[in-house]
Amino acid sequence: MSTDISTNLNFIVRVKLNDLGRKILREKDEKLMARFPGLSFGRTVEDDGTYRTQLWSLMHDFGSHLWIGSDPPFETEIVIEQEGR
Repeated sequence: MSTDISTNLNFIVRVKLNDLGRKILREKDEKLMARFPGLSFGRTVEDDGTYRTQLWSLMHDFGSHLWIGSDPPFETEIVIEQEGR
């Protein structure tokens, strides 16, 4: 028997980035900062690799790096923060 879980692309999720994930995010931020100097994007990665973002943003930033057999840029457990549920 399966249990359905409903979520929303705007919900905040937490993942633990590995070295590849940190590199991908750093490179994306460097490109954005080069294009928009002085603009702060507010992305932070904790010392232990924890990264919080909206689910759609996680998909946008890392989707092209995920496929069957790939080395994922973060641990495969995704925590979904659902306030008020």
